[in-house]
Amino acid sequence: MNPKNKTHKKNTKEKFLSLSVVMATFNSARTVARSLKSIREQDYPQEKIEIIIADGGSKDKTLEIVKKFHVKVIHVPPKLQGAEYNKGTGVNAAKNEILFMLDSDNILPHKQWFRKMIVPFLENKDVVGVEPLRFHYDPKMTLLDRYFALLGGSDPVAYYFGKDSHLSYAFDSYNLFGKSRGRVLFGKI
Repeated sequence: MNPKNKTHKKNTKEKFLSLSVVMATFNSARTVARSLKSIREQDYPQEKIEIIIADGGSKDKTLEIVKKFHVKVIHVPPKLQGAEYNKGTGVNAAKNEILFMLDSDNILPHKQWFRKMIVPFLENKDVVGVEPLRFHYDPKMTLLDRYFALLGGSDPVAYYFGKDSHLSYAFDSYNLFGKSRGRVLFGKI
C-alpha cells in the first residue's frame, strides 16, 4: 500500500487492533483541538479508536472543544489534578487492545501514523510497547520545535551525553551506553 496514494483500496485482510488513546487535559483549549483532529483524521477505522480525556477541572473551553470529537471524558478531582495522575486515571478506564498515551499538545505527524505504530505488535507477539524513533520534523514548526525535533530532545546536556529520549537526526543509529537487559528492536515508522 502506498501511503501517498490517497485513493488506495483498503486491504480487507489487514488487521486493525482496537486502540485506546489517553490524553490528560487541564486548560488545554489552545492545543487540544489540533491534537484530537490529528487522531480523527487517521487512516484507521474510527470505530476501533477510543479517546479518553482525563480532565483535571479545566476552567477554559477545553471540555467544550473535546466533546466535538466524540471522546469519553473522565473528570479528575481538581485537588488530585496533575498530568501523570490524569493519565493514570485514563489508563484505568481504557478498554482496548493497544494503549496510546498522547499529550494534549501532540499532533500525529501523518494520517498513517496509527497503522505504522501497530505493525510491531502484529509482527512480533513479544512486543509490549513501541514509540517513535525520532521526533517529527516539519519546516513550518516554530524555531524551538524544529530545534528539539532535530536534536532528539529538549535538553542539550542530555544530547551531549547520549541520553535523549529520541534519536537525533544527526545520527543513523542509537549510541547506547552501558548494557541493555533485553533486546531492543528499531524499525522505521
